[in-house]
Amino acid sequence: MVNKKQYFSRIAMCLMLSTAYSSSAYSYDDNEVESVKERHDAFYTPEGIRLGVFTLSPSLEVLQKYDDNIFRQQSGEKSDAITLFQPSVALKSDWGLHEVQLGASGDFGRFSDFDSENYEDHRLYASGRYDIDYETYLTVSASLNRLHEDRSSLDDVGGDSPTEFDRRSMAVTFSRSLGILKLRLGGELHSYEYEDSSSGGASIDNSNRDRDHQALNARLSYGVSDDYDVFVQAETSRRRYDESTGAARDSDGREYQLGMAVNFSGKAKGDVYIGRLTQDYRTTFDDVSATTYGASVLWNPTEVMSLDFNIDREVLETTLAGASGLLRTDSSVVLEHSFRDNVFVDLGLGLIDEQYEGTAVSSRDNTTYVLGAGAEYRVNNRLHAGVNYEFKDRSFKDNVGDYDNHVMTFSVKYAY
Repeated sequence: MVNKKQYFSRIAMCLMLSTAYSSSAYSYDDNEVESVKERHDAFYTPEGIRLGVFTLSPSLEVLQKYDDNIFRQQSGEKSDAITLFQPSVALKSDWGLHEVQLGASGDFGRFSDFDSENYEDHRLYASGRYDIDYETYLTVSASLNRLHEDRSSLDDVGGDSPTEFDRRSMAVTFSRSLGILKLRLGGELHSYEYEDSSSGGASIDNSNRDRDHQALNARLSYGVSDDYDVFVQAETSRRRYDESTGAARDSDGREYQLGMAVNFSGKAKGDVYIGRLTQDYRTTFDDVSATTYGASVLWNPTEVMSLDFNIDREVLETTLAGASGLLRTDSSVVLEHSFRDNVFVDLGLGLIDEQYEGTAVSSRDNTTYVLGAGAEYRVNNRLHAGVNYEFKDRSFKDNVGDYDNHVMTFSVKYAY
């Protein structure tokens, strides 16, 4: 008899082996660097609803998941089937100059057995671009988000239901191109407000997690050639907590980077950089100082294949007792292959390394390995269907709380 993990492993193997087969290529713009899934094909791309000089794009995706360890436990795992409803709508201008976009989206999860884990995430957003001059423009964006904290987070307070929080964000960016020189200036504001939780009827106060993040950044690029830019960029940030009980975690950050941007027509594009980051805390919490590096590179080795590589390192907030900050390094590589204009498969590998600053919590440092595989079939320009498998293995330095989990997902999406 095949057990649960063997069942998932066999499905994953079938999906991965399917990438070994090739198919006929289809034509695409040789000058455009896009992943095979993102390439525009009018026959399989929703056209939206024309409203004068605007386009309205509604969609609904329904996903059915099976997760064999919903609480991310080392032992006594609980499995469940989860149905997700993900509606979205976007209104975008179609002007020769300038641009405005408004939208809303939702992610509503319903658990079959553990309905206390149900969640209702949603998002409202608006963005705009004002073209000041040739290759000179100003962009503004804002969003309101209602989210929930995943059970895999070590900051999870262990309430009877997932912790909910609001995130409000605003960003302004000015970009200017002067021949071989390019300048970009930006500012961001993110505000977090957590709802109180409960456990066994007792209230859990999460107000000490409420905070504001502010950041200013600048980037100056120099065009070495048509294919290469070198750049320097810097960012200064400020993180402030609302409650006096959380103010001990107030900090100021700085980050400096030196990098290179590439854009080989039709083949590859992306950024690669290295630098230094620091996060200085206003009280006795240990400061964080580390080498930072990152890359975001998309490569099209053939007309029917794309390889997307990403790595990013940053300091995240945490309320884990004794820890000042969380130094997280997230890396992934995804291979996408197109069998036909409407049939795609992908294979992904990921590695997440988390290091907590503070000797008292170094035992909670952990590493997560991720394996994923999927397939998508586009019936026409409105109806898409897909299947995806993901495996995660998380190991802690003290081996306490290690776990793995398998997630199988089937999806259907209708977009107008």
